[in-house]
Amino acid sequence: MLTFKYTARDSASGQKINSEIQAESEKSAAKLIQAQGFAPLNIQLKEGQEGGLRGLLHRIPTKEKVIFSRQLSTLINAGLPLIQSLRLVAGQLTNKPLKIIVNSVINEVEAGSTLAEAMAKHPKAFNGLYISLIASGEASGTLDVALERLGKRRRNRLQNPRGNGLPHNSFKCYGGGGNFYAKYGAASSPGTL
Repeated sequence: MLTFKYTARDSASGQKINSEIQAESEKSAAKLIQAQGFAPLNIQLKEGQEGGLRGLLHRIPTKEKVIFSRQLSTLINAGLPLIQSLRLVAGQLTNKPLKIIVNSVINEVEAGSTLAEAMAKHPKAFNGLYISLIASGEASGTLDVALERLGKRRRNRLQNPRGNGLPHNSFKCYGGGGNFYAKYGAASSPGTL
């Protein structure tokens, strides 16, 4: 559970109220506030709380992001709507910080934002390239392909931590006695030459 600070107006008396509430997400906090007969004006995650979004962002392993991207790609490719796909993936996440971020993204998308706009609000979890590819995929109608590419790119980074950009290619120089020989070798992936 997260703690939210909120400002609301009492529907009966019109008074402004400042208080705190515990909820799973900002959206569920708003529903709880409305259930008490208040109209929420401002809801913010309480600063400095253990388990809060700000303190946990740096603890999302790349492997978790790869799994998230590939699972979301698979569900969208299967024809499920974006919100339903996000909810299913969020339900399977074991990394708490990523789960909090994905739930926040779900709330933003439900409120009318694009997926790229919602993810852009979490720059420590989703970098500029990630956001750009998501935006491109949304605009072209190939979000599943963009997510699959992101998953593969991040997986390649896990397998090749030096990040030389050439995981399947190599260029070797041999020298001796004043003669130099260069050999270029390309390991082809299935379906490529």
